[in-house]
Amino acid sequence: MQTEPQAAPVDTVEFDHRAHPRKVNVGCGWDKRPGYLNVDLHDFHEPDLVADIRDLHMLPSGAYTEVVAQDVLEHLPRADAMPALREWARLLEEGGQLVVRVPNLVGLLGLLTTRRSFAEQEELVQCAYGTQAYNGDFHINGFTEITLRHLLHDAGFDQPAFTPRDGWLFDLVAVRREHPEPVDTSSLAFMAAGPAGGGTAGALERARAALAVARSTSDLGPASLGPTRLRSLKRVILRLARVVTHRQEAHNRAVDSALEGLIEANRGDPDPAPGS
Repeated sequence: MQTEPQAAPVDTVEFDHRAHPRKVNVGCGWDKRPGYLNVDLHDFHEPDLVADIRDLHMLPSGAYTEVVAQDVLEHLPRADAMPALREWARLLEEGGQLVVRVPNLVGLLGLLTTRRSFAEQEELVQCAYGTQAYNGDFHINGFTEITLRHLLHDAGFDQPAFTPRDGWLFDLVAVRREHPEPVDTSSLAFMAAGPAGGGTAGALERARAALAVARSTSDLGPASLGPTRLRSLKRVILRLARVVTHRQEAHNRAVDSALEGLIEANRGDPDPAPGS
């Protein structure tokens, strides 16, 4: 997990980028991926390259097809989000992909207004501020759909595709372009903050988002079973039962949230006036 520098990186003068794949996993932490050049600030993660992901001068420009930054940007100071994105854009060839996972502040706030038990609230606060298990495992930034669209555009990325995850995260893919299209915020899908959003439009938006989650958890396909191997019928059955139970619970919660949003919208409460 990339954080602010706590120790000097190892000498990278002799680093040979040609000996590694043309995909980069920045701020990899323990998530070291085969087929990628895994980069992290901390040598105890044993990455392929120990370096500050905001300054990867030892890597050539336009030489990579993909940059992955999963659970990384929230660990950088707000002022460093743009320099990091621009550095990753520098690495990518035209049309290369940036794959990012970051906290969705609006979604997180929405969950905080609806999940009322102490355990749920405590878990959501941890989502907001990080596990804090070791130095650097802290969240010091967060994002909305609007801030991400503008940051990505200004860094040289286009066509960002957002996928909500667990109600409080964004998985997104953006394409490296020399001249990205202007940011269009006329149709935003992820700016309703749960019940606190207010109004019929906000309630309907929450209902749509909840139904999307319900649909995503209703299909128990082969991918849902993970890496299970057919070594033992009993093991497969137990694994399947756990997956079905977990996904059914997630599906039920999402349907309940959708129904609550539709009921609220059906009340016909007027949307709040701007500035109220």
